[in-house]
Amino acid sequence: MFRKTITTLAIAAASVTGVVAATPAQAADRCSPTSSYGERICVTSVDYNRAGDTSAIHFTLTGPWTDYRVTANDTSELYYPGSRVIGVNGHPYTQVCATESTTHWRGCA
Repeated sequence: MFRKTITTLAIAAASVTGVVAATPAQAADRCSPTSSYGERICVTSVDYNRAGDTSAIHFTLTGPWTDYRVTANDTSELYYPGSRVIGVNGHPYTQVCATESTTHWRGCA
């Protein structure tokens, strides 16, 4: 109960500035299963900007290939492996998914 109160207060304080970060229970290290090639996507955090009604989804992408298509909400972009951010309109309402065309891998977090 105490931890929930502290988290709620932190979110309330952040929302005053217009940016709300997701709590650990909402977004911390949600990961896809790892493929046999070592491919995996993990969502590490989500920042919501109330003023612009946009979200920045922070994720880590691992794998041996040079480009992966990452989709979230109605946004789809190519990314190299590493720590990345995808911007979406509004709150995230879909899983964050990555696909790779050589191995036909698809992972969602």
